[in-house]
Amino acid sequence: MRQGLGEGLIVVSKDYIKKWKIGAEANATNKDLLTQALFMAEDTPDVFGDDLKKMVEFLKICEEIQKSNKQLIYNPDEEYEIAIKSAMTKFDSHDKYEYEEYLTLIVDETKTDIKVKEGKKPQEAHKKNV
Repeated sequence: MRQGLGEGLIVVSKDYIKKWKIGAEANATNKDLLTQALFMAEDTPDVFGDDLKKMVEFLKICEEIQKSNKQLIYNPDEEYEIAIKSAMTKFDSHDKYEYEEYLTLIVDETKTDIKVKEGKKPQEAHKKNV
């Protein structure tokens, strides 16, 4: 993971499940997720179960990776391509869905990787990009 290899991992707490991408993959979610998790460790340590110390250590390692020089230059087209491919792996039996239903699933799933502002215009722009 420190070398930027692999897909990343899933972070699970009692309150949510989030996907954490490798540091080399362009995205907008890692930094916010890590910051939230570290604040949670301070404010509500029981969220992380029995081994808080190891969890905080792990989150700090993830933070180092995120800040590493392995990161790519931000490219929104590439970010969408990566997010769409990732979303499509979750709904790989696309022939079971009508086109609009499948598109809606992909659009919604990509929002976990790409931050989209609230409001009609940003949501429509996101759908168009997908």
